[in-house]
Amino acid sequence: MGDGARSLDRLAGDHETPNGLNERVRTTWFGTANSEALAGTLGTLLADLRRPG
Repeated sequence: MGDGARSLDRLAGDHETPNGLNERVRTTWFGTANSEALAGTLGTLLADLRRPG
C-alpha cells in the first residue's frame, strides 16, 4: 500500500481476477455513498479507540 505510483483503486484492481467476485464487489458496492459511509464509520471507531479510558 506504500506504492505511491498507483492509486489504492488501481492497486486493488491489479490483484483481482478480471470480472471476478472481488472486482465486482469493489466496482459496484464501493460507490461514493458506501465509501463515504465506510470512511465515516471507521473515523468514528478510530476516534473512540483513541479516547482514553
